[in-house]
Amino acid sequence: MSNGVYIVSVDAKDLFLSNYSSPSSTEYSVKMTGADYNDQFNTKRFINTLDYSLDLIKLREVYEKVYRRMDFTFSKRGKEYCRRVINVTFKYSVKEFNRFFGNVYIKFGYLPQDIELVDNICMKDGELIAVRVDAPVENPISQQDLGDLFEFDNGTYRLGKTMKVLLTVAQLRERLYQNGFMCDGITFRRFKRSSGSSRIGKCLFIDERLYSRMHHWELCGLKVKEGQEIDLAALEAYIALTPSSIIGDRRL
Repeated sequence: MSNGVYIVSVDAKDLFLSNYSSPSSTEYSVKMTGADYNDQFNTKRFINTLDYSLDLIKLREVYEKVYRRMDFTFSKRGKEYCRRVINVTFKYSVKEFNRFFGNVYIKFGYLPQDIELVDNICMKDGELIAVRVDAPVENPISQQDLGDLFEFDNGTYRLGKTMKVLLTVAQLRERLYQNGFMCDGITFRRFKRSSGSSRIGKCLFIDERLYSRMHHWELCGLKVKEGQEIDLAALEAYIALTPSSIIGDRRL
């Protein structure tokens, strides 16, 4: 209970594509695929740590009150994992074709479950939908079908022309801050970020059901009225103090 917990880290581009980019978009998932895994979570995706802190202590308390359960975390191989907070990075923009698993580029508006690669290519109604680059190709399609974004060279498909950006990192930040996202059945909304995190472009998102109680607590009695002028940067800096690691906890 006095240790930090591991949390998922994912880029905003992947969250947006899985939540909002196509009719089949529903949510992001960190579960392992395949019948043998029985909906187990891929712990390799939990690469960030939520330190043992005032925030973590309060999060456990709030979760138990809201959900009436004691399963705020789950354990595996001696490590503790939490699904209720996610670290979101903002490194990549959304483009005409976006890279997914194994060097596969998929056209915006489609997701991996929408495609079936044949000889490293997917065409639908004469339109290029997906390409796996840097893999051996037996029967390449014509350059006309490839368009100007990809090319066939030395036995493999490769990237060609620079792709058009459809949503910039700044636009992705605005969309997710306003709308949040779904991940494995949980709705997430923006929580907080430290000054250090803001410099490298990342932010914590929290289970929506826990947000109101956590936000009320972190304000420490400060009441902010709608329309009131406020130094938002200063407020963000103060409420970002509570995730700081507790070292040498001496509480009785």
